[in-house]
Amino acid sequence: MNEIERVTYLRRIGYEGKTEVSKECLEALMELHLRNVPFENLESYKEGKVPSLESSDVYVIRKRGGYCFELNKLFYELLRASGFQAIPVGVRILWKKEKLPPMLHRATLVTLGSDMYYCDIGYGGPGPKHPVKLEDGIHEEKGGEFRIMMEPEGTNGEILIERRKGNTYLPLLRFRMSPTLEVDFELMN
Repeated sequence: MNEIERVTYLRRIGYEGKTEVSKECLEALMELHLRNVPFENLESYKEGKVPSLESSDVYVIRKRGGYCFELNKLFYELLRASGFQAIPVGVRILWKKEKLPPMLHRATLVTLGSDMYYCDIGYGGPGPKHPVKLEDGIHEEKGGEFRIMMEPEGTNGEILIERRKGNTYLPLLRFRMSPTLEVDFELMN
């Protein structure tokens, strides 16, 4: 993402001021994006085509939204262009699934100091709406209460995020802390 695209994107989401590599800035960017760029899949649904994930196509600032592969790629590119240390990751959406699904979702992991955060502005479901620190335990975030398990049994080394529903925690997301290649997202898309 070049500087003109970065500034245009910041203007589209309503971010004012200077971006800085901090949790506060990351939270503000996520919140503004979620408020101003909707999750939607009109291009694939109405037009019957698979959206392009080429940077030049994703960067077109339209008055519509997108879905995970578009939105999280754009957000990842914004973070990198703003100085954040970030990697894209493939994610399994476990919510309300009885069998283990393939990785069909994209999110971003952001490192701030010695801490890593899960950031996802492209999930239309009950996922976290603020950065979630990746460490074992319960995390109350905007969008609900989540339990993180960094090394759960039976996940083949994938991190597990569960969401509280009533008095129980239900599986929500699984992913690895290693980057997923853009070519893999093309196939998932």
